[in-house]
Amino acid sequence: RWHGDVGGAAATEDFCVDGRFRFYEEILDWQPFSYFTEARTVSRSARVVLTTELEGDESTTHVRTRGAFERRGRSVSPLARRRLVRSLRDGYRRLGEVVAA
Repeated sequence: RWHGDVGGAAATEDFCVDGRFRFYEEILDWQPFSYFTEARTVSRSARVVLTTELEGDESTTHVRTRGAFERRGRSVSPLARRRLVRSLRDGYRRLGEVVAA
């Protein structure tokens, strides 16, 4: 759902059910072609805030994502952390394949 301009910044939120789990995603900050910051909440439990930076020149783009889990009453399991990292890597790999095609 697009919220348009909110205090000088674009804001959007998304809710997805993909058969494995549900997640809520919210764009917190967005600077096109430079970086974006998003928050993801999975099944109303763990929330992670991710900042993805794009750096490059005319021939390549390097993507770097940094993130931090926010605790909601209990700590986040190592399994959840590994799943998030694997999901990000798989997504970037697929993105690279699409861009290269």
